[in-house]
Amino acid sequence: MNNRLLTSFAGLLLVASAASPVVAAVTRTQPSFEQSRGHQTPRAVTHLRVLKLRDHELIHAYRNAALEVRMMEDFARSEGFVIDWVDVVQPEELHDKLVAGQGDLAIGSLPPELVGEAELLRTEPLDTERHLLVGRTDSKFASPLDLTDAKVAVPLSSPLWSYFQKLRKTVPGLQVEALPNELSRDDLLRQVAEGVYDATVVPGTAIDEGLADHPQLRRLFDMTGEETVSCFLPAGHAALTERLNKYIQSFHTAYLEPVHAPRDSRAIKATKILRVITRLDPQNYFLTKDGKPAGFDFELARQFAAEHGLRLEVLVGRTEEEILGWLKRGAGDVLLSRIDEDRVRSDPTLNTSVSYHYTAYVTLTAAKAPVLQPAARAGALVAAFEGSAEERALRSAALAQPGLHVLPVAPAVPLPKLLSRVAHGEVAATIVDADAAPTLLRNRSDLVIGAAIPHRLTYRWTVRSDDPAFLEMVNGFLHDSYRGGLLATLESRYFGRRQSAVPADEPRELSPFDQIVQNYAQRYGFDWRLISAQIYQESQFDPRAVSPSGARGLMQMLPSTAKALGFQSLATPDAAIHAGVKYLWSLRNEFAEDLPASERTWFALAAYNTGVNRVEEARRLARKLELDPNRWFGNVEVAMQRMARARGGDGRCGQAIIYMQNVRSLYSTYRYLQVSSAGGVVPPRG
Repeated sequence: MNNRLLTSFAGLLLVASAASPVVAAVTRTQPSFEQSRGHQTPRAVTHLRVLKLRDHELIHAYRNAALEVRMMEDFARSEGFVIDWVDVVQPEELHDKLVAGQGDLAIGSLPPELVGEAELLRTEPLDTERHLLVGRTDSKFASPLDLTDAKVAVPLSSPLWSYFQKLRKTVPGLQVEALPNELSRDDLLRQVAEGVYDATVVPGTAIDEGLADHPQLRRLFDMTGEETVSCFLPAGHAALTERLNKYIQSFHTAYLEPVHAPRDSRAIKATKILRVITRLDPQNYFLTKDGKPAGFDFELARQFAAEHGLRLEVLVGRTEEEILGWLKRGAGDVLLSRIDEDRVRSDPTLNTSVSYHYTAYVTLTAAKAPVLQPAARAGALVAAFEGSAEERALRSAALAQPGLHVLPVAPAVPLPKLLSRVAHGEVAATIVDADAAPTLLRNRSDLVIGAAIPHRLTYRWTVRSDDPAFLEMVNGFLHDSYRGGLLATLESRYFGRRQSAVPADEPRELSPFDQIVQNYAQRYGFDWRLISAQIYQESQFDPRAVSPSGARGLMQMLPSTAKALGFQSLATPDAAIHAGVKYLWSLRNEFAEDLPASERTWFALAAYNTGVNRVEEARRLARKLELDPNRWFGNVEVAMQRMARARGGDGRCGQAIIYMQNVRSLYSTYRYLQVSSAGGVVPPRG
């Protein structure tokens, strides 16, 4: 079967007519991207016209299109552009507007017959998807030609809409019902299950077909093979395509959506991994000066994991909305970060542990003009991160203090930058956890602690409510930690007058080798923060590290491997990092170019640890297990776990799984650190 569109059904023509439309040259109302970049009188701000389907994020929720939008915004920011979003209703419009000069770039799937047109360029793959026909379990449809007298629902946003219009003229009695784009896939499947329609077209990946909640439905047959998802650009935008490809190749890993795999306590024990969700926090989760994770909640969770024979995997998010969504969808097992208790209490899918620590909120204010008394806050502009528990506490206080004005701050703004704005008098104050205040002020004489906010902050872990046994495990551990003195020890370490563990000041370096890492990561097309996470996993930033097998240096390479790449010595950090990054680059080139850019990098990292042959063997096994062979996390790594068990605990297979989880966990943290060493490197927000 053809991977563009399956064409073997009785010779039915499934592609557009050979007659190509005549595309007239259209004078653009705005200069194109290429014109504005090279024009003798360039505009002060270059606008990038990006086409997308209306409700793009809802339509493509199965591949988390919100991250695609964020990536485009970050790319534009890195290039100094402003995005003008242009919404369309159908995929054909993405194509038509691009070739007519009414857009510079399109994100979304095009009709299969338009993908290979010479008028368009396409970027590095972002994802893969296939389109399926789904119907009730008693359906007899086995091919498009069997759809006689069937009523098939096709969203207007589907790239197969035009195909079904042609099919309707060929198959007797076939009714094709147009559905609005805003209809969710779950609602659409429900209507098929209830008999409103006989079948529908569903986009998805090999493992994400959305059928788990609809046992009355089944996949009838594939409409397409596994296709790559890319961005599209007009043929005249070669320079823009090259720059966007470089960005995707380097930073696509930063937009990884965690695997949604809800687990109960039995599954957690079986995998021997505890997945915790948190946010960067100067008291509860941070990196010390030597790059090691630390924090009150982090150490508590690490001890919980150790007592149950589990390894800790940390997933770092930015906003309360994001981390709650991860927990509810099963990306993690427990949420450590403090969130709005009322929100959790009103959600039947969530539950909280017993409380184990209490604190309060205070304001931080400029030392030169302090706001020290509650009465002095009247009329003051007080900042808090938008959507945070701090913002809600501040708004609650504002009800009793009508003159107090709350300024919501975007979560992407680094806390040190917000503190500097307070110190400079741009805002009167900001609100922080009282436990964190001494640490935040440790090296800042320009700020002081101001008024307290009458709102108690309670420390609890948040879990899903569908597994009482896991909550019982958590509560039992917290009770034992109180009685046994662990909580008192950690409180002294992180909240006491003489804290023995404190976060490194920001802005900061990830390691003493940041400039070298950035140089070679940029040369070979990697995110330097990912390389830094790999180096920490390999050597803990020790350039003199030597493994029992003879691997040497920061990236733990065998001298024989280094010599094959042209390096006679690994004695200097520059040579060790250059050799390691070049080797990782060569491994990435071993994997097919039609894989998503991020997955080629993840596979290369796995191969760095365990070899290309083992990774390819695990991919073949993943396909046999009906997992996605094109994705490492939650798929190929599961197959590699099977390989380890089948071989009596093959150490290399098991080691690769731990290696990848550790690198991803640290990379998840590095993405959110604002470091001065980045210089001109503009990393994505992640």
